[in-house]
Amino acid sequence: MTQVPLTYSYVSFGPSGPHERRPVRTPGGPGGFSLIQQKSGGTLQTGDQFLIGVPLPATEIVDGVTLNFAFVNVSGGTPSGSLVSFDNLNPPPYVTVESAPINVLVLYVRTGGGSGGGSGATIDSFDETTGGLFNDIFVSVAPDPSGTLTASGNNMGFVDTSNSQEAITAISPTSSGVVFDQWRILAPPAPDAGDVLTVGKGMSVLALAFYKAPPPPSAQQQLCSQAVQFLQQIIRDRGPLLTTTQLNEVRATLERCVTEHFLTQDFVNNLLNDYATIRENPPPPSRV
Repeated sequence: MTQVPLTYSYVSFGPSGPHERRPVRTPGGPGGFSLIQQKSGGTLQTGDQFLIGVPLPATEIVDGVTLNFAFVNVSGGTPSGSLVSFDNLNPPPYVTVESAPINVLVLYVRTGGGSGGGSGATIDSFDETTGGLFNDIFVSVAPDPSGTLTASGNNMGFVDTSNSQEAITAISPTSSGVVFDQWRILAPPAPDAGDVLTVGKGMSVLALAFYKAPPPPSAQQQLCSQAVQFLQQIIRDRGPLLTTTQLNEVRATLERCVTEHFLTQDFVNNLLNDYATIRENPPPPSRV
């Protein structure tokens, strides 16, 4: 069996205000946050089931300032998504150890949401699967007639609310393929903000958009993908043409994919029409 290291990283997010996300994120500690302390949890073996067995500290004191627990995330094991908890007394469920290191990231924040330079939402994007911040474009903001608030949210992780209430919508999936899970307002503490983070005029919050890797395709999704690729290859190659029985089988599979919402009817209609064109105008037989 392989020995796998276990590491606990206690980190902080803040202070509130602009912080460079794009094009190059300002260097940070574990997960892209500021490191408070880090310690080894020893080693595990592949096949072990790891579970945080003790309550996590509710507060951390940094330079005389008390920071409050925000969430804990476990990355590196299986399953790899949704292993995050916002309750320090009830950590995430167990993971099965594979070959990757197991990392426990415990985040702390100040309770206040003020930015010091005016009201606004300090935001960023967190990948539950990898256990860290990432740099993709991840939000659209409204109202934002000039586009400056959306650009600021994506590039500097800050949306000014001094002029109006702002609705911040998480993009899903992002360019790296992760899918949106939830918004969480970390300071001042608040429950799940849902799909859209709404921040009132003159209000300030510290919030993260949580993302995770998409679930693996189901057997039916794989069957749909195979049927599409099969027919597209025939269209590109202009053959070989299918028998009536074969075409009926492919058509039935594609219609099931529409019924189960894996494909749209327009896409399937266009695909079958493209094949019909090839069938009506087959390529001339090759000469030996």
